[in-house]
Amino acid sequence: MILYNVTIKIDNDVEEEWLDWIKINYIKKVINTNLFFDFKLYRLLNDSDKDGSTYAIQFFANDLSEVETYLNNYAAEISEHHRQKFIHKHVAFMTLLESVF
Repeated sequence: MILYNVTIKIDNDVEEEWLDWIKINYIKKVINTNLFFDFKLYRLLNDSDKDGSTYAIQFFANDLSEVETYLNNYAAEISEHHRQKFIHKHVAFMTLLESVF
C-alpha cells in the first residue's frame, strides 16, 4: 500500500473557509480520479504556530503506479486550483510513503 500525504499549513483567517473547500472540492477531485481507495484528514495537535493550523490529507493507493498516474495526469491541475484559491494563505508539501508492515 502507498500513502500519498499532503501537508498544508493554512492561515487562521481562512481556515474555516479552507476546511469546507478542501472537503467539498480538493478531496472530492482527488478521490474521483479512482486512483485512491480511501483518504483521511487530520489536524496536527502539537502545532504551536499561532498564525495558522496544519493539516495532513492522506490518500491511500494500492500501488505506486496509481500514485504515479495521479501525479502525471491530475496533480498539477488540482494543486494549482488550490494554490490560486488560497494564494499567500498557505504552504504545502507532499510525501509518499510505502507500507512495510
